[in-house]
Amino acid sequence: MYKEELRVVQFTVLKKVTKKNSKKKETKKVKKLGLFHLWGREEDKKGKETFFALVEDLENGDVLEVKSKSLRFLSEEEIDAISEEIVVEEELSEEESEIDSEEENN
Repeated sequence: MYKEELRVVQFTVLKKVTKKNSKKKETKKVKKLGLFHLWGREEDKKGKETFFALVEDLENGDVLEVKSKSLRFLSEEEIDAISEEIVVEEELSEEESEIDSEEENN
């Protein structure tokens, strides 16, 4: 299957982050974007089934096992909106870099 054929998903992972003004780490839920590859299932010793998805993280290419409850398939409209946000953020970042360069030169 080609990457163009894979569906874009939003998924939630737990990430350890350091609190501001403290050395303590806390666990925080973070929403990420990925490409859905396939469904899987596991069965515990009691026979209870749990379903998961294999998702490729768009940020770094890692393939993760994600609980089915923390996965959401995105519509074309949602993907377009996210793409527009990314373009705007990149343009703002470029403008800030240009301003910083100008300030350093003066």
